[in-house]
Order: sequence, then structure tokens, then C-alpha cells
Amino acid sequence: MHIALDLKHHCVETEIRRCYHRSISRYFKEKTGRQRLEEEIELLRTALERLDFPALRKQFSQLAGNTPATVSLLPGSQAGVQIVIDGKPVF
Repeated sequence: MHIALDLKHHCVETEIRRCYHRSISRYFKEKTGRQRLEEEIELLRTALERLDFPALRKQFSQLAGNTPATVSLLPGSQAGVQIVIDGKPVF
């Protein structure tokens, strides 16, 4: 699973929260694809609970927003999630 994050207008924390709320909304509206949505919701929830967003924004300027960088959220790493910026794992 891989979740693309759009950080052109806001930071990584805001985008993950938006994705989380959109996924929950879709889960209750759609009748199919619920397994994938459950996995997506769990990954986003884990990120929101375990990541230190202020430290990540400070260490990786792309995560602060207003960037054309390609940023993704994947399962893995110690926290249960991994962030990839322009194809390179950063956490």
C-alpha cells in the first residue's frame, strides 16, 4: 500500500489528517473496496498517533508544505509507517 500526499498547500500532518477523514467518509459511502480502505485508514491512523510532526517538518523542509516534492506514506519502519520524499525513504 502506498498513499500519495499532496504537500503543495499545507504540511504533512494536515494532509495526513485530511486523507484520514476522506478515507473514513468513503468507507461509509462505498460498498466495495472496504478492505483496502480499512488498511488505508489504519496506516493513516498509525501515522497520526506515532509520528513526531514538528520534528519531521524541522528535519525535512519538504514536509512543511509548499513543495512540489513527491511525498508518500507507506507501511514499515519502527513506527509502523514510512515517509518517502522523491523516492527516498526518510523515516
